[in-house]
Amino acid sequence: MARFRRRPVLAPEGRPIEAIAADLRRLGGRFHALDSRTSFAKAEAVRCAYDHKLAECCAALGLAHLLGVLDAGPELDHERERVEDRLVDCGVRLPHAA
Repeated sequence: MARFRRRPVLAPEGRPIEAIAADLRRLGGRFHALDSRTSFAKAEAVRCAYDHKLAECCAALGLAHLLGVLDAGPELDHERERVEDRLVDCGVRLPHAA
């Protein structure tokens, strides 16, 4: 008589993608609505939080990114736009990305 072993059910790692996407929409709206009168500290805090959520979403979808590697500046801005485009291509709805 053959014995069958059940494989353990693996729990997903990390937060649900729906929760990550909701955070992205909230923070993305704040990030893209920053104006020149916003203090540097507040703008930087919003940017860091948004980049962190973009990186979390990339990790959940298995996408490579350089958000945690590049220093603030034009290269990071370009990488952020590239990541936003990739996430939209994967079906993540970002209201600021048309």
